[in-house]
Amino acid sequence: MSYTLLYMSVHLITSFLITLLLLPKIINVVHFKRLMDEPTERSSHVQKIPSLGGIAFYVSIVLGLYFLHDEENINEIMSLIPGLLILFIVGLKDDLVVLSPFSKLLAQVVAITFVLVEPTFQIQQLYGFLGLENVPMYILLPITGFVMLAIINSFNLIDGIDGLASIVGIIIFSILGSMFFMLHMYLYLGISVVLIGSLLAFLRFNLSKNKKIFMGDTGSLVLGFMIAVLVVRLFAAPQADLRSLPFMLENLPLVILSVLVVPFFDTTRVFTVRLIKKKNPFAPDRNHVHHILIDYFKFSHIKASLVIGIINLLFTTVFLMLSSVLPSISIIFLMIVIFITVAYSLYRLNILVKKMRKSVFS
Repeated sequence: MSYTLLYMSVHLITSFLITLLLLPKIINVVHFKRLMDEPTERSSHVQKIPSLGGIAFYVSIVLGLYFLHDEENINEIMSLIPGLLILFIVGLKDDLVVLSPFSKLLAQVVAITFVLVEPTFQIQQLYGFLGLENVPMYILLPITGFVMLAIINSFNLIDGIDGLASIVGIIIFSILGSMFFMLHMYLYLGISVVLIGSLLAFLRFNLSKNKKIFMGDTGSLVLGFMIAVLVVRLFAAPQADLRSLPFMLENLPLVILSVLVVPFFDTTRVFTVRLIKKKNPFAPDRNHVHHILIDYFKFSHIKASLVIGIINLLFTTVFLMLSSVLPSISIIFLMIVIFITVAYSLYRLNILVKKMRKSVFS
C-alpha cells in the first residue's frame, strides 16, 4: 500500500507540473494568434480570454496512460485513446470555430462506441438496484451509452464560471479514485490522480487575473469523457470486488448519481425550465445554478464555485452514509423530494427577483 501511495503521489506531482508548465505556453500562443474566447450576452466575463486550457489535460492524460499501462490493461487503454482523441479534436475545433450541437453529439457517440466495444467496459448486471439483477446486454448497452452521453454533456454545461468545473471535477475524481483504490484497480486510480493534479494546476491560471485561461470545450469534453469512462468501468467491475465498497451494492447507481449531483441536477433543471417555457432545451441562457448565485446573490466566481463544490461534497457524503443502511427505493424517494424542493425554490426565486427588478425600474 505504501508503494502504491508513493507511485500515485509521483503521478499527481508530475501531472501538476506538466500542466503548470504547459498552460503559460498555451496562453502565449493563443494571445499571439488571437484565438481568445469572445464574451457574449450570457458570458460571465467581459474580456477576451484564452480558452484552450484543455490541451494540457489531454497531454497529461495521454502521458499518464503511457506510464500507467501494463500487459493486463493494454486493451482497455487502446479502447480509450481513439475516443479521447476524437473528443479532443472536436472540442478544439468547437473552441476555435464553433460546431453544431449535432456534430458534437455525433462525435461523442463515436467516441463512446470505441469504449463499449471493449468487453471490459460492458456492464453485466445492476446488482439488485430496484430489484433488477441480470439485464440483457441489448438493453444495458444502449442505456450505458446514453448515461455516458449524459455525463459528458452535463459536465460540459457546468463549465460556465471560473473554477466551477475544476472544483467539481476534483471532487468527482477524488471520490471515484477512492473507490478504485478500495477495489485495487490501480489503472483507474492513476487516471483519477493524474486528472486531479492537472486540475489543481489549471485552477492556478483559471482563477488568475493576469494569466487567466478557460478549459473550453477542449477540456470539458475530455474531462466529461473520462468521468463517464471511470463510472462505466466501476459498474463493470466484478461483483465480488464491488462488495468491498462501504455501502449496499444495490445502491451503486445512486451513489454515482450523488457524486455527479451538480452536473446532473443543474442540467436536468435547466432543460426542464426551458421546455416549460417552450424553448429549445439546448438554447444557452443564464439560468444555471452558478449564474443564479452570481446574478441574484452577487457571489464572486470563486465563492459560487466553492459553495457548489461544498454542496456536492456534503450531498455525496450524506448519501454514501445512507446507502450503507437504506434500500435503493427509499434513497430514490429522498432524492426526488430534494430535487423537486430545490428546483422549485430556485424557480420561485427567479420569478421573485424579476418582479422586484420590475418594481424598482418601473
